[in-house]
Parts: sequence; C-alpha cells; structure tokens
Amino acid sequence: MLIFVRDEEYSKCLTDYLIHNCSQRFEVVAWSEELSYGENEPMNTRVDILLLEEGLAIPARKSMEIGIVITLTEGKELNQENQLNQKNQEKQKNQGVINKYQCGTVLLNQVIRIYAENNPQHCIIPTEGKRTKAIAIYSPLGGAGKTTIAVALSIQAAWEGKSVFYLNLENTASTYLYFDGVQENSLSNVLYYLKQTRGNITTIIEAAKCIDPHYGISFFKQPTSVLDIKESLSKEIGLLIQLIVGTGQYDNVFIDMSSCIEQNNLAVLDAADEILMVCTHEEISELKTSIILNEFEMLEKSKHYHILDKVHIVMNKCEGSPNSEEGDKYCGKNIMIRVPKVTGLMISHGSKLRPDLNCALGTAIHSIEFQLNNKYLYTERAKN
Repeated sequence: MLIFVRDEEYSKCLTDYLIHNCSQRFEVVAWSEELSYGENEPMNTRVDILLLEEGLAIPARKSMEIGIVITLTEGKELNQENQLNQKNQEKQKNQGVINKYQCGTVLLNQVIRIYAENNPQHCIIPTEGKRTKAIAIYSPLGGAGKTTIAVALSIQAAWEGKSVFYLNLENTASTYLYFDGVQENSLSNVLYYLKQTRGNITTIIEAAKCIDPHYGISFFKQPTSVLDIKESLSKEIGLLIQLIVGTGQYDNVFIDMSSCIEQNNLAVLDAADEILMVCTHEEISELKTSIILNEFEMLEKSKHYHILDKVHIVMNKCEGSPNSEEGDKYCGKNIMIRVPKVTGLMISHGSKLRPDLNCALGTAIHSIEFQLNNKYLYTERAKN
C-alpha cells in the first residue's frame, strides 16, 4: 500500500496505525507532498493499493505498477474538476472514494472492502502467520456460565499480549454487553457471503469485523436477526472458522456456542482444536452432560466426527478451592479445573461489563489459559 497525501503529520499517523495494526496484511510506504519522495520510492514493485489525496496527481514512476486508486477526501464527494482529472489520468484503474478523517478501523475496513470488490480473485493472507488455536466453549445447559468464561478467557488472553478473536455463535448473542466497536456490517453479512460463495470471502471477513478499542479483541457485530444463526449453516460455519484461523493473525479464537446440539454446533465442535464443556454440580447438568457425551461417542463411530478427545470438563460455580485433584472425573471425563462461585462477578468497564479477573475467577481463568497453551502437560497429568 502506498499513501500519498499533502500533510506529513497525517501521513505519519496513518502509516503508524497501519503498521501497528495491519503489519501482516500490508507493507506500507508513505509519501507526502511536503517531503521529497524520491528517496522512499519503492523500486521495481507493484503497488496494490494507492491511497491518494484528492487533487494530487498520481505519481508517474516507470518502476511502479499500480493496482487500484482510492481517493481520500475531506468528507465530501470529489468535485467535478478533480473527477475529470482522475478519469483522464486513470482510465484503466478501478477507484473508490473514502473520507480521510474518520476512525482508523472504519477507514481500514472501507479500504479492504473496495479492494475486495475489485479483486475477487485475491485474498489478503499473511505469508507467515501465527499458529492459531480455535477453542470452543460449550455447555449442555443454559445458565452454567459459559459466556462468562468465554469472555473472561478472551480478555485474559488479550491482557497476556495474545491476538484474540471472539466469535459468538449463540442464537441470541450478548457480545455488545462486553465489547465495543464501530462497524456497519454484522455476522449476518458474513454468513450471507459464505452462503453465496461470492466475492473475496477473506477480505469480506476482515472488513466486517470490529476491534474493541480497550482490549484489541476482534469480533463480529451480532446478527441482524436471531433467525440468521438458526438456519442450517454447518458448511458455512465450518468454513468461517477455517478462514479466521487461516489468516494466521490470531493466537486464539474463542467460540461462544449455544447449548443445543444440532448441525451448526457439531460443525463448530468438529472444527475446534479444544472444547471446554462448562458444567455445574446440579443434577440436570450431570444428566445432560452424560447424554451429550454418549451422543458424541455415537457420532464419532457413525459419521466420523472428531470431538470426544478434545473435550475438557470445566466445573463452574463450585464451592471451595478451584483446584481439581488428579483422577477427578465428571461423567467419565477428567476435570480440567473447578471454577469457584463468585458473587459480584461483573464489573463496569466504561459503558460495558467485564468479568472481575482480580479475584478467584481470574486465578481459575489463568489456569485454564495455561493448560490450553501447554496441553501436553495437562494430557500427561490426566494419564497418570
């Protein structure tokens, strides 16, 4: 990406933002009219995206091949004179127009969307990415504290410096109770494009996501309608997880699921690297967990799913110590940890809520994070 604007300070700020937030997506070079850009000229290279301030001429360099030109305006349409100049200069280029003075996340999403529309055959995928671990958080019954644990794990991982995507696939999502972000699109838009298999899906996903300004956690705005997530979308949801993981941008993808067992959830469980099954000591929890585990066993035998070995039992709302002893089991599965019952669990964080991690809950969440990222230790302990 090449940025060519008049204002050196604006150029520096935008470049710093893109390098800090998008170093795996873009190689950024910036010129300003106030600088002599000859020294910074990229030699013998292709510029996929040129961000050009309105009124400036497109740089004429034999060594550069320019893909698309996106014009930066000051919040208004191109005036007629500049429209004519642009058309004369770039008859063969695909172009877009965006406001230069807006939130960095919004500007970036608009750039990606314009690029995706004009380059449906290309995907913005880093050449060297992270080893992403997809972790599904599931419970066989409502009210077990599944979302609290999913959100707490996401925040804890972000605090530890990890790159996190929180993917809420509940029938009625509560994402905006915890995370903030500016975005026109929602998960509904992403699912629509996945169903249509049209356009550049990877860049559409990137353009649709929000990034929470407090934690840096990526997420989708909840669906426009609760019916959107209740459709039969097992192939699309499996592909969505694969694409998010495949970008290589994230250390962890935490998937907050609904409590039912149907094709959509089975696709999530099959695609996940690890599954945290959140249970309680209530009789109904034990009954439903036993039924679900038996169902998983039958599915693995008849339909070649791979689920059971990835399941870790998290006992929530426990009285006493969160530690579980070796050989401690629940419905035949080893218990990873006992999370203590905590009163006053949620605290205000600006206009949002977050779990209080400066208490026994935080200790338990940290232990879960450690065991997930050092699975061989947990596995060996469980075998002994």
